[in-house]
Amino acid sequence: MRYDWFDLVAENAVEQGDVFRSFDVPRVVRDGSGRYVARVTHGDYIVLSQTCDLENDKVNEVLLANVLSYDALCGSGGQNFRSTGFRKSIVRGVLPAYFLLPPHGEMSGWSWSIVDFHHLHLVEKVACEEYVKSSGPRLRLRSPYKEYLAQSYGRYMMRVALPSPLSAFESYKPA
Repeated sequence: MRYDWFDLVAENAVEQGDVFRSFDVPRVVRDGSGRYVARVTHGDYIVLSQTCDLENDKVNEVLLANVLSYDALCGSGGQNFRSTGFRKSIVRGVLPAYFLLPPHGEMSGWSWSIVDFHHLHLVEKVACEEYVKSSGPRLRLRSPYKEYLAQSYGRYMMRVALPSPLSAFESYKPA
């Protein structure tokens, strides 16, 4: 089945929904002695910053989220990503920390992928602009899918953990 979620673009503008493949991002971590050190992480990322902010120079940094191949995620162990329950939940959108991206036939090596909102990165806008100038064609989410990504990220960020859930209502019987 062909999914029409993406355009293949080669323009120099960075937009929300752009996929950066094999991109290096800096990360600050604490080393064994408790000092902060910079590390470089290499992987695939998607732009979460809004296009209007990028176009109008309202931001100097671009917010990126990790994009993981579903096959690689299944091979990494940990959470039961292979389960039918996980796949059904991500399709229904009930796992707020994850967003499902379909395969794209024209982009070699791009299969089912998961955006992981747990792992976000801020990268200088100029570094992103340099990347798009030198990387060749890349995937960009089309409308309304880029807005769907933004909405999913918004739902993840605005989760509220109530001190006492209203789960008693599930067994309530009206008079």
